[in-house]
Amino acid sequence: MNDDSSTDSTSVNIEVVAFNYEAVEPENRKMIESHTQAIKARLRRTTQDIIEIGEMLADVKEYLLHGQFTLWLQIKFGWDVRSAQRFMSVAKLFKNDKLSFLAEEDLDKLAIAVSALYELAQPSTPEQARQEVVERAVAGEVMSHAKVKRIVQERKIKPAVDLAVGSDVEVVVRWNLCSVRILYNII
Repeated sequence: MNDDSSTDSTSVNIEVVAFNYEAVEPENRKMIESHTQAIKARLRRTTQDIIEIGEMLADVKEYLLHGQFTLWLQIKFGWDVRSAQRFMSVAKLFKNDKLSFLAEEDLDKLAIAVSALYELAQPSTPEQARQEVVERAVAGEVMSHAKVKRIVQERKIKPAVDLAVGSDVEVVVRWNLCSVRILYNII
């Protein structure tokens, strides 16, 4: 077994759950609170817009001949196919039967960062992670890319450990703070 105790990074992620507006000058407080609400509303609108753009792109793609879609994307938007695929993957994700608990009116409540939407739509993302992120977003939590990525990584690690029952397994987990090695000897 290789003993690698080096650290990848010395940064520490701290999740702050509440902002203390008392530390802000009173004359600036209302403006900051107002901007906070406006930004959250636009983030929710962005999520809905990405889903709708993905649906429209998929519709257009159906009606164009092979190769025309790529040309259309380049001429009309300056995009490559991969950019369009990201939008379409997000739209497909939110039309997925496994997210059937999500009502149409809930889509405009989702505050999920754009990069986090793309992370959720990747085929390698566990379904449990998708559901947890969407449920938390519907409940009003703003889902940043870092938060979503952490949830996805946690859901990827657990099944890997569960599969190891009956064998010696070394699981390596990389965090920003350090590398952690855990040796499981499950009988």
